[in-house]
Amino acid sequence: MNQRDFNYWLHGPFELSDTKIVLSVRQLVLVKKHLALVMDSRTLSPFGAWLRGVLDTLETTGVLALDPKTQIDANLSDMIDRRLAAEFERVVDQSVCSSE
Repeated sequence: MNQRDFNYWLHGPFELSDTKIVLSVRQLVLVKKHLALVMDSRTLSPFGAWLRGVLDTLETTGVLALDPKTQIDANLSDMIDRRLAAEFERVVDQSVCSSE
């Protein structure tokens, strides 16, 4: 999986939901596992590097060990959504436009 594939994978639920998403511990663990599939950490985008840092911090502080159904602060989910949207504007949308 590359960074672009990961971004599309993560963007899906945010784009499809009619309401704000609040990620659970289980979902964040899944996001961390998928981010680990991005083969070369040297090629992580600024968003990918930021998200890896956030997820590592959540793991270090024990948050990712909480009950999997526990929802994490809505502000974190919103921040992930906003940063991911900015990543799409910065990278993904440009690559789509340049290939047309």
